[in-house]
Amino acid sequence: MPCRLRTAALAAWLGLAALYGGAAAAAAAGIRVAPVTVEITAEGGHAGIWLYNDGDAPWLAQARLYRWHQRDGRDLLEATGELRASPARIAIPPHGRQLLRLVRPGPAPGRQEAAYRLVVEQEPAASERTALRYSVPVFAAPSSAPPTPADALAVTADAGGLSIRNPGTRRVRIADLALVDARGRRHALVEGLAGYVLAGQERTWRLPLDAGTLFGRIDELPEAPLAHSR
Repeated sequence: MPCRLRTAALAAWLGLAALYGGAAAAAAAGIRVAPVTVEITAEGGHAGIWLYNDGDAPWLAQARLYRWHQRDGRDLLEATGELRASPARIAIPPHGRQLLRLVRPGPAPGRQEAAYRLVVEQEPAASERTALRYSVPVFAAPSSAPPTPADALAVTADAGGLSIRNPGTRRVRIADLALVDARGRRHALVEGLAGYVLAGQERTWRLPLDAGTLFGRIDELPEAPLAHSR
């Protein structure tokens, strides 16, 4: 029996598009962002991100930063003053660009990487009904934290979906999820980025699964089996 997504699970994935899938919407609006993931080193305490307006009209937006947590397997954003964006209000002329600086006014995290989301939200003109919102992951490195080995992750898969707990001090990136069922048939579940499991936290993907083996990619490692679903 092919793997299926129930309506509720599909709705959850559509909600995640606002968090993980802003690049396509930005490109369609003529807005480009580089880099798409921001790293703040423990020594430097700051980083920059470029916004490019490839359109023929000025682009106005607000930049806000949020602390990013995972609770009960879900992504949550909370207002924070741990990082600051400058300028907070963005005005990019047609075919222009703007450097947005992210600054950590306080000390680096102690033993565990801190995760944030930079949310850039367009100020729509009176004639526009919708506003572009683009979310960029931002990670502040601790003073000392070795990468998390893949075999340290706790992975479970059942009829309720996939759960990954990361006991390490840095996030892990999950991509290209697929199920190989008991008959050896492969079912693609998520192509490309599925999401992150933050340091010391747990992430759940509500994907009702048939019996089989769940495959995926962790960080830059080759595809490998993650868990068996029963």
